[in-house]
Amino acid sequence: MTPEPEKLAKRQSWAMPKRCSPPRKDPLFRIIEAEIGMPELMAVLALSGEPRALSLLDLLNDPAYSCHTLATLCRRVGLTFIGLVDIYRRVQISRGLIRIANHLPDIMEDMAIDSLSRNVTCHGCDGSGRVPVDSDHDAVCADCGGSGVLRILGDAASRKLLMQVVKAI
Repeated sequence: MTPEPEKLAKRQSWAMPKRCSPPRKDPLFRIIEAEIGMPELMAVLALSGEPRALSLLDLLNDPAYSCHTLATLCRRVGLTFIGLVDIYRRVQISRGLIRIANHLPDIMEDMAIDSLSRNVTCHGCDGSGRVPVDSDHDAVCADCGGSGVLRILGDAASRKLLMQVVKAI
C-alpha cells in the first residue's frame, strides 16, 4: 500500500532544506554597502589582517569579479554577514581606542590639576584676615586664622587615581 501523493509531498516537504535567496537579493549585505560604502569597507578589510577579509579584498579588487555582489564574494571566501560585521566592529573599536589614546595626555594633565591643592581667598573676611565684631572692633578671622587665605585640598578621588596610574600605591 503506497501513500497518496499529497500526503507523501507533505511528509517530505519538512525534510527538504529551504532554498536560500540568491546573493543579489540579500538585504543584509546591501545594508553594509549602503551604510559603510565600498571604499570604507575595503579599507577596513585591509586593516583587519584576517585571511578571509584579505581574500575578500582581493576579489573586490579583481576585475574578473566586478560583476559579482558583495554577498556572492563573501560566500566564496566563507565569510558570513555576521563575520563581516564583526570584522568591521573590531576595526572600528581599534580606531576608537587610538582616538581615545590621543587624548590621554590632556586627560592625565586635567587629573593632575584636579589633584592639586590650591589657595583661595577666605570668604569669611574677604581676604583681609579680620572680621568685624561690632562697629568699633574687629577680630582675627576664625576661618583663615588671620592670613586671608584658605587652603583647599585637591580632589581625593583624582589624587587616588593619579597615584594608581603612576603606580605609587
